[in-house]
Amino acid sequence: YNKFKAETEMSPVDFMLNERIKHSKILMEQQKLSLKEVAFQSGFNSYEYFCSSFKKLEGCKPSEYSNSKAIV
Repeated sequence: YNKFKAETEMSPVDFMLNERIKHSKILMEQQKLSLKEVAFQSGFNSYEYFCSSFKKLEGCKPSEYSNSKAIV
């Protein structure tokens, strides 16, 4: 744990959460999936936890992010 945190400057749990959010953003940009499908394919067991985690890390709701990428 300490070695991992020293290397990445975040805990293993925070690292995995960040990786899951990155993966969800890729899925939203590349595929026509519902947000629930994106959440589960990104490794989240709960759609609600996905939404709250996404907003915490990205500063917007997953639907707002997805809609902004659809326009571009």
